[in-house]
Amino acid sequence: MGKGGARTGKPVSPHPFDNGWRATSARLDFARPRYTGIIYTGTVASGEGRRFLFPEVAVPSLVDTFFNSDVMIRALPMLWRGLINTAMLTVASIAIGTTAGVLICIARLYAPKALRYLAIGFIDIFRALPILVVLIVIYYALPFVGIRFNSFTSATIALSIVLAAFTAEVLRAGIKAIPDGQFEAAKALGIPFPITLYKVIIPQALRIATPPQTSNCIAIAKDTSLASVVAMPDLLKQATDAQALMANPSPLIAAAGIYLIILWPMVRFVAWLENRGGASSGGMTAD
Repeated sequence: MGKGGARTGKPVSPHPFDNGWRATSARLDFARPRYTGIIYTGTVASGEGRRFLFPEVAVPSLVDTFFNSDVMIRALPMLWRGLINTAMLTVASIAIGTTAGVLICIARLYAPKALRYLAIGFIDIFRALPILVVLIVIYYALPFVGIRFNSFTSATIALSIVLAAFTAEVLRAGIKAIPDGQFEAAKALGIPFPITLYKVIIPQALRIATPPQTSNCIAIAKDTSLASVVAMPDLLKQATDAQALMANPSPLIAAAGIYLIILWPMVRFVAWLENRGGASSGGMTAD
């Protein structure tokens, strides 16, 4: 009497790991995107062979998943609306933030001591805080004290505040780089201090501060994507909605491409300004 075979009259299949059976690991073949499953090889009743424990299932390719042109084309109307909102938010934030930064810088340098300390505190605090924290406080916390803003206004305020802090510090460095003789010459000519500041000092400081300030503006343009946290339909928010609607992340890749197309020339422009400023400084020094 065998191992149960004589009692039942049926042959007993060997255990998968008896008689030389062994399990090989599952693998993904990207050349042929088919999941082959776990393969057992060894001796079967009729001879040598192999069998699949799992059926083969198709795995989408990288191009179909992330660079699907059909999905990108269908998402273009949504991305276009988001791009318009992003452009409006960027222009408003840069205009308000730069203007406020100039005023804060002047208060930081020439205001009475009390205002000077306030300006220093403003600059230090908002240079240290992440923009996302500022945005969340404005949009979600201020309503508890009766102050409510819509998503666009909240994002504009948050981005403008942070840009103003960085602009003030950049402009302060530019003003400090101007020789004191400029002030003394203007004072000797009888030019009032406000006019000296407006006509003589600030134009020179802006020339020095333009490259780093342009970098700050580029950073603010990228940080507009944080407005999606407060449900503003900017470019990233529209791309995220399109991804959820079409069950494909290709709209996110398209949005990244739009950011790159718009901001990369600005990055090169900053490099050109820096090279031009260095060349100009070298020429003045040589003279």
